[in-house]
Amino acid sequence: MYFHGPSEAEGRHLPANFKKRYIAADLIDPDATEHIATRLAASEPHLDVLVNNAAIGLAASLEDLTRERLQAVIEVDLIAPIQLIRSLLPMLRRSASAAVVNLTSIHDQ
Repeated sequence: MYFHGPSEAEGRHLPANFKKRYIAADLIDPDATEHIATRLAASEPHLDVLVNNAAIGLAASLEDLTRERLQAVIEVDLIAPIQLIRSLLPMLRRSASAAVVNLTSIHDQ
């Protein structure tokens, strides 16, 4: 099991046995998904389960929503999961029974 978060600082909060399986990658960065895939491919022959759980909460009215914030939400909530699946597809295909789990939430205000 590997974990990912936006920065090395996030990984410091994990228990010691999980820290070596932490990958720092900010999914707002388009190169982050390839970084994750490269790191996993260097350590593992295949991938059994990919859980896409990263998200940016958006609690703003349309009037207050900036283009930059909207772009960040789209990058993390939509593009990054698709790119992770694409980048990790070779590893998933080497698994006897791979699965992809995409999680989402709805913010209702």
